[in-house]
Amino acid sequence: MILVGQYDSPYVRRVAISLHLLELPFTRNPISVFGDADAMREINPLGRIPSLVLEDGEVLIDSAAILDYLDEQVGPARALLPVSGEPRRHALQIIAIATGAIDKAGAIAYERMLRPLDKQHAPWLERCAVQLASALAAL
Repeated sequence: MILVGQYDSPYVRRVAISLHLLELPFTRNPISVFGDADAMREINPLGRIPSLVLEDGEVLIDSAAILDYLDEQVGPARALLPVSGEPRRHALQIIAIATGAIDKAGAIAYERMLRPLDKQHAPWLERCAVQLASALAAL
């Protein structure tokens, strides 16, 4: 398997850590969505990371879909996510809050670091900051 993406992405790291925990061998293609968007879209039509290229050439996109596939491959005894019931719902809730926090932190970083100051939207930044703080408090 080939994990596509750079480790500066929390979603690429999420998949890489899971692959290591499951002791599944993989190589990595550290393509940058910013540095080579055209090449990235050849792998993933959304031009996003992570992507996981399987041995047969099939490409999985989105960290949640990739992790679901990995759990399916190793079976319920080794799966990282509980298979059913309250433990699964609880784990999915934590994951949703944590990934939501990551998204809000990324939105804040993007707005502050990549947008010119006169283009930054203070109400949006405030909303993201409140959502991030709420998510972190819930974790």
